Amino acid sequence: MFTTHWAQADDSFSRGGGNRSESIFVGDIGDPNDTNDDTIKQVDLRTGAVRVFASSTFGGELNGVMGIIFNDASLIASIQNFSIDPTASGDVIKLNGRTGMFEQYLVNPKSRNVPYAPQGIVFGGGTRDWHYGYQPDHYYVANVIKSGQTCTKVDEGDVREYSESGAFVRTLDRVGFSAGFYPRGVVFGPDGMLYVAARGCPAVAPTDPLSLLAYILRFNPYTHKLDKVIATNASVQSQGLKFGFHRPEGLVFDDKGYLWVTSFRDTTSSADPLDKNNVDRILKVDVRSGKVVDSLPLSDFDKPRASAQALIFGPEGKLYIPISGSAAETTGELRRCDTRTKKCDVVVPVGGGLVDPWFAVFRNSDPATLSYERR
Repeated sequence: MFTTHWAQADDSFSRGGGNRSESIFVGDIGDPNDTNDDTIKQVDLRTGAVRVFASSTFGGELNGVMGIIFNDASLIASIQNFSIDPTASGDVIKLNGRTGMFEQYLVNPKSRNVPYAPQGIVFGGGTRDWHYGYQPDHYYVANVIKSGQTCTKVDEGDVREYSESGAFVRTLDRVGFSAGFYPRGVVFGPDGMLYVAARGCPAVAPTDPLSLLAYILRFNPYTHKLDKVIATNASVQSQGLKFGFHRPEGLVFDDKGYLWVTSFRDTTSSADPLDKNNVDRILKVDVRSGKVVDSLPLSDFDKPRASAQALIFGPEGKLYIPISGSAAETTGELRRCDTRTKKCDVVVPVGGGLVDPWFAVFRNSDPATLSYERR
């Protein structure tokens, strides 16, 4: 059963020990009818207080803020630029990591190799391994779709690699993967490989069976090629797990090397209306075997829906999950979950300052693995 507990005032965290509270930063796409409502918000973990850290009024454009990471003194954000104009591309921006002020475009929306619809982003992959030779750290951006809103091969997405200065390097090679490729989330694993969460074509309705497609793929950042398909909706269901694996986005590793990834419930007409396990959840995956070994349901079957696009590990190994979607009873929550007991505190309640939160990050989150590092 899903359980939540309200966060207590004395539930404090500190990077340095003491009583100083820590903050989590959350991309909030806000009111879908107001392109100026997109912000990055800062949440005090001890009090649950929410304030705007960055917005379009600070310079730059946050319309459609997606993946966010801290890299040195900067906050890097991938921006989708939600628009009815099918030619409008996304971009990647650099903000001052202390003030939230716009500093520069890392990938300019007018550049030739700008991602059309960027979502997850990480920075890493460098190596001095003699097998591959020297390679610096680069940005890796999940570009969910190339242009327009069709399901044709020409519109499939890709994972784009950029230098630290934002220069385009390459797209990763996915030769051997014949299914439609629409990547949403990226993260480096403890093995140095790049893990990618991909869905079926985003142009279809949630009731279309194509919306059930899901993939976790592993890329080798040194050869720049697809290494292995780790898990799919079909492989999860073959375990006897009827709830399956659908439309993943956020994915992070825990300190034991297990991968946690978001998964939506089955919304197709073929879904069993009496299946009490058909809820949005977070899956725990053993990437060595490709098996789902546990899951964290985000709601009870007979309760308002709660869905998540992204997630991040934070202090004390707790998993932080922003709740997005359309359910008025849950959208806007920020939950902090114990992955062992499955109990969750609500750090920010509905109406507490987050409107439609997606990606989240800590200052201490590693820009490659997204793991929380005590500093």
